[in-house]
Amino acid sequence: MAWETRGNNSYYYRKKRVCRKVVSEYVGKGLVAQDIYLMDLAERQERNEEAKVIKEEKNEFKLLDRQVMQSISVIGRMVEGFLAVSGFHKHKGQWRGMRNVRG
Repeated sequence: MAWETRGNNSYYYRKKRVCRKVVSEYVGKGLVAQDIYLMDLAERQERNEEAKVIKEEKNEFKLLDRQVMQSISVIGRMVEGFLAVSGFHKHKGQWRGMRNVRG
């Protein structure tokens, strides 16, 4: 969003991307352009607030995800310890019970 001055007049242009290029879109001049500018500014602030809320929610989910992964890791180590104490062993990543050995 930009006000451009040419001569004694100010003109309001919007900037937008079209196929990787920034293109100027003429909106108007005078009080009408001023009102549109204020509406655009309010929309931009609203989008920024929404983006901020979304970012905070993402950070909360990342923290929760990290806590869940830590809990899963601890539980996995506890299960491995329990199985090892109970006489099981790991063979190529698979838990197996000990065979009876005759002697």
